[in-house]
Amino acid sequence: MPEIQFAPPSGERENVAWVPCWYELDQPLEVGQSGDFAFWWLVPEHLRGPERLVLCNDFSHSGNLLIARGTIAAIRHPELGAIRKINTRGLDYTITLADGTELLVNAEEDPGKLYERDGERWAESPRVISNWRFVVEFESLSEPKPQERVFKPMRSTKSPRFWFMLGGIGLLVGAVGFVLGIYARHSTMLSFQVMTTLPVMLALISIGNALSLARAPLEVCVAPQGLRIKTRHCPRQYTWDKIGWSSIQNPGLDFRRHLRIYDTSGRRIANLSDVIGGFDELAELVGRYIRAKGGETADRIQLAKAKRAAVVSAIAGLVCLGISPSLAWLTYSEQRAERLLREVGVSGEADVEELYLASNGVTPRLVYRITTPDGRSAKRDAQLHRSLWDAFQRVKTISVVYVPEEPEISRLEFGEDPEGALKAPLLGYGASVFFELLALGALAMSRLLWHGWTIDFDKAKGRFAARRYGTGK
Repeated sequence: MPEIQFAPPSGERENVAWVPCWYELDQPLEVGQSGDFAFWWLVPEHLRGPERLVLCNDFSHSGNLLIARGTIAAIRHPELGAIRKINTRGLDYTITLADGTELLVNAEEDPGKLYERDGERWAESPRVISNWRFVVEFESLSEPKPQERVFKPMRSTKSPRFWFMLGGIGLLVGAVGFVLGIYARHSTMLSFQVMTTLPVMLALISIGNALSLARAPLEVCVAPQGLRIKTRHCPRQYTWDKIGWSSIQNPGLDFRRHLRIYDTSGRRIANLSDVIGGFDELAELVGRYIRAKGGETADRIQLAKAKRAAVVSAIAGLVCLGISPSLAWLTYSEQRAERLLREVGVSGEADVEELYLASNGVTPRLVYRITTPDGRSAKRDAQLHRSLWDAFQRVKTISVVYVPEEPEISRLEFGEDPEGALKAPLLGYGASVFFELLALGALAMSRLLWHGWTIDFDKAKGRFAARRYGTGK
């Protein structure tokens, strides 16, 4: 969709388009009429034509309006000819031609059907109109300017106190669950996670939401002169020549989108969440003003941030590239150990050196040392079944199965709790392949970002598409 350039040709008449939407949604027009007229700022695709301006017939999105003062010199239609007046009051519109003929346009039962005035009644007209696009000529038209728009937080949103209180309760539940998990020796890992990790995560989400609400401004005013943000402490105002770029960030812990606004040096000056009513319209309106300035400021800021993101992506890719072979080797080692224990493993006795709970306070672990008849020795740390914790408290030796040539390869004869996905070759090698693909994707994205490219989801086309930075969006 094309955007309107603000400055029309000075001292010239201007032809604009008018396409009726019917149902009393349109502005009434008459030759000689003077006043303020509303035009589309971002012209919808189906209304585009040779005219620079199109009269607006949808006032539900006031952020997409341009207002200009002018005087109508003429109204023309390719089939009806010169027109004196268009009355848009009522469901049926009345069009008065230059010769005084009055036409009534049906917009409900039989849309587009014409009737002509015949004395005191309306008679069906033989005229058939194939195109309802009118040309309105303005004798004088001021520079179209956007309206000032004020955005405020949604009233239905709960107060920050509610979310802070909910977050505090979640942290308290997580702390109590942690203590219970440590002292309840027969609890499972699943129950421990439910009692601790889950409430803490919910608490962090609640606190993040509370912070978004607490930091939300009382109002945000977008005007042709600049951006004004009114907070509980003091208002801030930025003229458009001081604003360089804006971008929408995906939801984080608070599950809210954020509009981040940067100055011309790339420093963030505002972070507005979708707590604000009309968030999408706000983001679109700010973006339009930035694009209307022109220049290379937005390009420069976006490219600088893209390069920083490229460095982070490259580091992440290298880390994943290191994890991938490590997982493959560990999986191979686990599989080899299992095979050797099955084929050449022998039974023996090992000395118990330590019995303890892991750092999570729940998982019991046993450290034992095995010494082979030929003097070889190895120590191993094994995970126990939770139910056997009490039974192993006073045990000094324990039965194990080990590989005589490699005593470091061993397992408990009973009571050991298999840990990790590496014992399943499909999961272990699958995880290795996954991290390899993740590394290649991150490194490829790093290269794209470094050269100013990114991959975004195109809502209009319903698919992902490559886009070069520098649009100011």
